[in-house]
Parts: sequence; structure tokens; C-alpha cells
Amino acid sequence: MSKTDTVWLDLDDILVEDQFQIRAKMSGEAIQRYACAYRNEQDMPPLKVARVVTQETGDGEACPPVLLLVDGFHRYAALRQIGAAGVEAVVVDATWTDAQWLAAQANLTHGIPLKSKELRKAFRMYIKARKHREGQKGFIKSYREIAAELGGLRSHVTIRNWMMKDFPKIARAMTDQDFPNEGPGKPKYDAITPGQIAADHIIQARNAARGVTDPEERWELVRQLKEIVEELEDRGTRETAF
Repeated sequence: MSKTDTVWLDLDDILVEDQFQIRAKMSGEAIQRYACAYRNEQDMPPLKVARVVTQETGDGEACPPVLLLVDGFHRYAALRQIGAAGVEAVVVDATWTDAQWLAAQANLTHGIPLKSKELRKAFRMYIKARKHREGQKGFIKSYREIAAELGGLRSHVTIRNWMMKDFPKIARAMTDQDFPNEGPGKPKYDAITPGQIAADHIIQARNAARGVTDPEERWELVRQLKEIVEELEDRGTRETAF
């Protein structure tokens, strides 16, 4: 990716691809809210569009670039609903694969919290865009680094599990990179401990709890968390365990 421009685009010139929307379904409430904001001429952030050159013609000349929507699907739908003709957009040069990751990344950083299946789809886009590699030699990032770049919405343990299931060759390469001297018969992956599993669920619970609006439900969650903390303290803290 290189050049970035902020321009006014006709909505008809923007291509909306379902595969770039990692959400299982759109929020009708959000679309209505944005439509109201546009009608009232409130300031709204620009859409983000990837300018992708798809192929070359027979004489070797590049075809006109395709403008793919990567951020602002609900805003785009709202603009269509009110009959708008155009919109301000940030346009960035990208490959098709990079554009898919840009769309996933936008949903990770803002908007309605993603569900587990949607996060898994974002992870796959991240790997397919080769964002898991860095440097000239293409060293593979650690699971913790990948988890952080995916917004910290899942722990490195979950990321490792996803990698082993979805991209086993990359998972094996990560083991060979991190543990090059492992001999035959030695485990390829570190055993997942109960503590790692608990930490993973705590992260998921925290993210889900952010969407709880009912005061009684929040209080019940606090009560359950206090019980867990008291139980752990009764078993001994780090200072008293040794």
C-alpha cells in the first residue's frame, strides 16, 4: 500500500463486496442512526476505500482501478437509504488481499463489538494478507504479537489454537523458528495450562461484559468475579504460595 488521498466519490463508483464485510449481518439500528445524522448534516467520518488494480489488458496496459469499500459499510447503507449521490472518502492504494485485511482491521478497531466467528474471520484475513510476517527475511511474529495486532480481543492461546487448526503449516513453521533444536519425540507445542485457559476466558468475558447495559446484570457479574477472586486468594496468592 502506498498513496492515500481524501476525495469526493460518487456512491455508484464504490464497489461493495460481501466478502469484505466480516460481520455476519448489518445492524439496522446503526443504519437508521447514521441516516438520521446525514439528514441533519452532522459531521460524519469519511468512508475508507481501497483503490485496487485488478489486472492488465491484452496490450499490457493496466485496467482502470476498482474502488472497494473497506470501512463504513453501515454509513454507506445509510447514504443509500437517504438517496445521497456521493460522499467524502479516504482512498488508499492496496492489493486485493491487503484490502480484505483493511476491512477486517477497521471492524477490529471500532464499531459494534465482533462476535467470535467474526473475529476468527478477521484472523484468517490477517494471515492471508501475510501480516504475520515481518522484516526482509519474513520472520513470523509471535502469537502474543499477533494477538496484540488483532486488538487484544483474544489471547495468544486462542490465536495459537486457531493457527494450528486453520494454518497448520504456519504453526509448524512457528515452532521450528522458535524451537529449532527440538528433537524427535519432543512435543511440537507447549502444553496449554489451566492458567492460560483461564486467562483466555477472562479476556473474552471482559470483552463481552463491555456490552452489558443492565445494572442488575453488571452487579451480578461483579458478584461472581468477587467470588472467584476470594476463592483464588483463599488458595494462596503469589506471595504466600512459596
